[in-house]
Amino acid sequence: MSVLSDWSCDAHGIFESKTGHCPSGCMDSFVHKVFLKAPGLKSDRTTSIDGTLRSLAADFGLTDMNNQNGTSAVIRPDARKMALREEQHNQLMGKLGDTSRSWGTIPSGATGISQAMGANRVVSDNALSMLKPTLLPPKPIVVGKHDAKIEV
Repeated sequence: MSVLSDWSCDAHGIFESKTGHCPSGCMDSFVHKVFLKAPGLKSDRTTSIDGTLRSLAADFGLTDMNNQNGTSAVIRPDARKMALREEQHNQLMGKLGDTSRSWGTIPSGATGISQAMGANRVVSDNALSMLKPTLLPPKPIVVGKHDAKIEV
C-alpha cells in the first residue's frame, strides 16, 4: 500500500495522491513531488501565553511543563534552605512567646455558653438595642409612571 503524498502540477497546482498522476490528466512531466511545511501557529497571543507559563513555572520551581499523566517535574527545596526557614520560624515563635494561654476554653454542657459569658462579663442582650434610637425608620419606595406626578 503506498503513502499519500503531496504533488504539484504546473497547470493545476498542488494535490494529494498516492500515484502522482494529475487528477486533470496532465502528463507526468508536468507533475513534481513537493514537501509542504506545516503552517506556523505562533502569534502574539501564543507568545504571550508561553511567556506567562514560563514565568509561572519559574515561580513554582517547575522544570518540565509536560502534564503527562497529571504530573509535572518540580525542583524540591534544598535541605539547607528548609533548615534555615525552620530556624527563622522558631526564632519568630520564640519572640512571640506562648500564645496558648490567651485563648480560653468554653465549658461544655447546656449552660456552657452562659458560663463563658459570665466569666468574661458579657451581657446577654440585643446588641442593636443601643443603636435603636439612632436608626431611621424605613421610607416607602414610590413606583409610578414616567410622567406621573406623585406627592408623598
